[in-house]
Amino acid sequence: MWAIDAIPPFFYERSGQLTGMGVSAIDWLIARLPEQNIFIETLPRERAQEFMRATPMDNVKAVCVPDMLETPDRAKDFVFSEPLFPVLPVSVIIEANREDEFAAFLNDDNEISLTQLLLEDGFSTAIEIGRSYGAVVDRALRTHKSRSHIQATRQTADFTRMLALGRIDWFLAYPTEATYMFDRNATGAKIKALPIEGMPDIFYGRFACSPTPTGHELIAKINAEISAAQHLPWIADFLEFLSPEETARFQEAHAVRY
Repeated sequence: MWAIDAIPPFFYERSGQLTGMGVSAIDWLIARLPEQNIFIETLPRERAQEFMRATPMDNVKAVCVPDMLETPDRAKDFVFSEPLFPVLPVSVIIEANREDEFAAFLNDDNEISLTQLLLEDGFSTAIEIGRSYGAVVDRALRTHKSRSHIQATRQTADFTRMLALGRIDWFLAYPTEATYMFDRNATGAKIKALPIEGMPDIFYGRFACSPTPTGHELIAKINAEISAAQHLPWIADFLEFLSPEETARFQEAHAVRY
């Protein structure tokens, strides 16, 4: 089972069909694994990980997630492929016409200090309940998220309208995710993604499986296909969601094959 969490723009459902820029990667992999009996299930990420951990080690089956970030804790429980989805990391999303207001929080590399920003009561924000934004961001949020100017909500999709209405001044999201949300909600606002100080230049989503014999076999075959590929065609789809400035950052951080 390949468990996919419908988080746009990588994956989302439209008219009952799974779509998004990650679908081309799934199709590409399935075409190269004809001997595998694969079925796709749409599941929240946490539920998929429960299934992965519950799969007996000697099971002939495997539960997999095509786009997971590898962390030390996850590496203990799952087997991971080589990188499949290079993405710009979670950033501070603001309205572009307010960029000068955030200049005081930027370092010499134009990266924003998230800790300083969280301490500033005059800049309201919202975070999604239960979401991990990566180790650097999560550590800062654990320390400061109880402050009154930091709201907690269930849906990141609400943040675009909150920003456009002036209810918040910034929020956290992947640049591609923010672009998709603003285009979909048609707020008319122009946005800018500010890189966060201390974050990696790029994140790599990987294919992850429960560590059964089938899981290990599948990951080995996927790694062989990635290694042999002259280009990864879905990366071009990813770049369509980036501004020229973000595209330059991406290409500098990643040896693009597309």
